[in-house]
Amino acid sequence: MAQAAYAYQEPARRYRETERPLPQRPPLRVLPGKKAAPKKRTTTQLLSASQIKTLFTVVVCAGLFIALVCGVRVALSTMTYETLLSSEAISSDIAAARNEGNLLEVQYSVATSPSRIQQKASEELGMAPASQVELLNPISEE
Repeated sequence: MAQAAYAYQEPARRYRETERPLPQRPPLRVLPGKKAAPKKRTTTQLLSASQIKTLFTVVVCAGLFIALVCGVRVALSTMTYETLLSSEAISSDIAAARNEGNLLEVQYSVATSPSRIQQKASEELGMAPASQVELLNPISEE
């Protein structure tokens, strides 16, 4: 392996030792100059007039579509809110009707209680309970 390394090193050493003539360059001269005038920038048109018109139309249509979607979204939100309000109003009406039904049920049970009927009959109508009770049997045993 050492011989392989030597074999490559020897030609490289000989190549470095040989003198090669350097190419002749022209002499360098520095000229005093003036401030360079600013370059005028030329604009290159990226899009043609028809492409600009098409792009403008696409942008306007996209804007109108987005505005339409936003308008529909606002309308749906408004309708949802109004439905919620009417639902709450109906729920409160149902609760009020249930309360009124419960009150009427209590008044009915008080008005139809036997003790109250007996009290009203004796106080307002002057009625008294019968001293003797007789039962009638419509079916005769004959």
